[in-house]
Amino acid sequence: MTAPDFAAFDNIIEMLRDLMERQAKTFDQAVEQLRKICIPSQLEGALAQFAQLQAELDPANGVVIRGVGAAKPWYPGPRANHVFWPNLRTHLLASDWSAQDVADLDESSNIVLASCQSPWDSKSNGRGLVIGYEQSGKTTNFTAVIAKAADSGFRLIIVMSGLTKSLRKQTQKRLDEQLKELSPNSWIFLTDQDKDFDKGIGMGPVLYHPALRTCVVIKKNKSRLTRLNAFLDAAAKAGQLDNCPILVIDDEGDQASLSPNCDEKRASKINREIVKILNRPRVNYISYTATPFANVFVSPFYEENLYPRDFIYSMPETKGYFGTRLMFGSNEDHDGLDVVRQIAPLEEESYFGAGSPKHSESLEHAIRWFLLAATARRIRNSGVQSHTTMLINASERVQYHFDLWPVVRNIVLDIKNQISQNGSIRVDLERQWQDETRRVPASNFGNVHLDFELIWADLMTTIDLLGPITGANHDSNKNCGIIVDNSGAEIRLAYSDEEPRPIIVIGGNTLSRGLTLEGLVCSVFARSTKLYDSLLQMGRWFGYRRGYEDLPRVWMFENVLERFEFLARIENELREEISRYAETGLSPMDFGVRIRLHPNMSITRQAMLKGAKKIRFQFSGTSPQTTFLENEPKAIARTHVSTNALIQSILGAGVKPEVINTGTLFRDVDATIVRAFFDPITGYPLSSSNTYFNNAPLCKYIDTKTSKNEITKWNIFFRSRQDTRKCTAVIGVDMGVVNRTRLKSGGEAETFTMGVITDPGDKVVDLSNSSEKDERAFNSPPLLVIYAIDKDSKADKNSRRRRDLNALDDLIALSLFMPISDSLDDLGEFAIVDGPWDIPPIGEADDGSDEGEIPDDEGDAVPQIPALNSLA
Repeated sequence: MTAPDFAAFDNIIEMLRDLMERQAKTFDQAVEQLRKICIPSQLEGALAQFAQLQAELDPANGVVIRGVGAAKPWYPGPRANHVFWPNLRTHLLASDWSAQDVADLDESSNIVLASCQSPWDSKSNGRGLVIGYEQSGKTTNFTAVIAKAADSGFRLIIVMSGLTKSLRKQTQKRLDEQLKELSPNSWIFLTDQDKDFDKGIGMGPVLYHPALRTCVVIKKNKSRLTRLNAFLDAAAKAGQLDNCPILVIDDEGDQASLSPNCDEKRASKINREIVKILNRPRVNYISYTATPFANVFVSPFYEENLYPRDFIYSMPETKGYFGTRLMFGSNEDHDGLDVVRQIAPLEEESYFGAGSPKHSESLEHAIRWFLLAATARRIRNSGVQSHTTMLINASERVQYHFDLWPVVRNIVLDIKNQISQNGSIRVDLERQWQDETRRVPASNFGNVHLDFELIWADLMTTIDLLGPITGANHDSNKNCGIIVDNSGAEIRLAYSDEEPRPIIVIGGNTLSRGLTLEGLVCSVFARSTKLYDSLLQMGRWFGYRRGYEDLPRVWMFENVLERFEFLARIENELREEISRYAETGLSPMDFGVRIRLHPNMSITRQAMLKGAKKIRFQFSGTSPQTTFLENEPKAIARTHVSTNALIQSILGAGVKPEVINTGTLFRDVDATIVRAFFDPITGYPLSSSNTYFNNAPLCKYIDTKTSKNEITKWNIFFRSRQDTRKCTAVIGVDMGVVNRTRLKSGGEAETFTMGVITDPGDKVVDLSNSSEKDERAFNSPPLLVIYAIDKDSKADKNSRRRRDLNALDDLIALSLFMPISDSLDDLGEFAIVDGPWDIPPIGEADDGSDEGEIPDDEGDAVPQIPALNSLA
């Protein structure tokens, strides 16, 4: 037998990829062409090896949900003769990126691109969502994805970059530097830093050119998008899109793109134009956002809409990221860094009262800290100045910003005068520097602590670098370093790489989303909003602070701080939710993401919550069950050990068994025994995929009810079949194994997706009174039902949804039937979108268009999601 010729396989794979990537052939077209020149056996071997390369993509960096029904990974990674990604990689390494950071970017961008539908298919229409963190490198990630997509055969890249001119310009500048300028002979950009998309007249033929890649960076503006669609329509009519796979990147994809209504008449105008762009033969859409709340409330029932049906990718929080977890803490055991300074309630009148804005102690302290921190950065950098920014966001009103400018200017001038006179301000500044550096030591981050004498000696230089600040307003001089950025300002915020400097920027809406504030070390955030996503987006202080992690400070009111602390929890829960589903093999079409509700806030704008369902997670009156089971040796062994320990504890307590035809029942088992069975460390390991039917919340509920003397006894039933073999892993109680299979949608993951495991009669097996048959009365004990599932359980051959179990050993499954409690002791209220996961629709029919419902930053009134169900 002749050994496989792997060298020939590699050559054939290279030819295959050349045909698809450089000539825009489909996979089938490329294979058909290779059949004419390749030895059949070698071609088949190469195709098998190529399929293996595609299947080996491991989402180790971050969490990706693709599911069984989504597109299979098609991208086997970059290769040596690619152009765009190797150039970008070299550029980043030369720009002080570490080798590890570039490797992480390489891996995460591989995952995102591979999760799209393949450009090598004759038809594709993918939808995906990438969840990053605020100021966490989303732009760099999608730039890497674009580079690899261009290398792999995508011909047209459309980047929809927010709603503002400044954000579009910032994105265009980045793509110019990291794509166009690195490969100038290969990129055709139909937009530039000063010009948004117009008509693209005469540019259609470049879409068909095999050696060129075309890029458009466009605002999410109805007229601009309409022009782009007209250009694409003309190109399609001329046949120029036939071999032109399109990749659409939607930056800030939760803003303006989405509509709760999906038909052409009622959907928003921007949404309609985006959907029209996507109605092309070969197109993929990736939404990028750090606040995906609106994205997960888009109705998943409509094929043409923007619900991320193919994949959701949660980017990892990389080392050095300064986000909600680090600032506000992630749980009761981690309070976060001591970087927030509260604005006293008495100062509200300075920000919001009659005659406001006016001088306040908090504003002066913040400006002083900005000058100290900016000076420290320059000294640490051996005297080299970097962009260093202070943000003041106290109102969405344009005139307010102009009124605040002289207040800020006068504070800076007063500080300058006092420094010149060597007055008492030196003592105040030294006290502030020592206090702040004690509360957040530089050594915690490996940074150099600076003595105040060094800061004082160079402080005036920082003020001088602010430039001329004595005019009537900031528009008086284009070099003024105290800047108002809003729609009414003639001179807007712009960072010049040729002249790095300290900048104090005053603004509202234009500074509340997307725009990166370079070297942000100080923020005065004296406002709020009722919307989760808007408030998180306003936190421009999140991001990377390498070399000055100890310096950022934020001034805000207490109620705003409490909201950010709540949102830190929301962010953590959202990513945990995605991680749970990623482990199950489900796709985004198999589940809805739950978002915890706040009594005085709204998850997102009210229009997007029309399809939301309110649910309460608690155990009173509920029937949770192990719809997910771990098919892993250690987990299975632990279920066997904990079940046997439970039986021994019951028998050791003298509880007598009642043997009936469907199993063995123990009544009035002490709650402490049940608590030990569910102990998070030593007890039965509930899969983390079982929503809130997890060990920790269940034990918390048991402890609460026991301490109140409300639930002290439990009934426990060991379910058994008389006509099956006994489960030998269970000792002390005879358990005939039951047949339970798994859902096909669960994939090949170690976590089995089981669906319903209970029989109808199980929930009342311990009840004798017929009046109790519908629900467990207040005085009824909870019922725990335990099943031994046959590891060789077989599915019906005609079943469309189920498959054979094929477990490593017999599995122990559980269900609980809880009585209605007279006190809720719940785990919180959540909202979830109505979808194909059998949650019935609620609310009134939506009979209007949502056009124009993108709110101001203050947000709508908190919507009342009408239905409230209990779910464990």
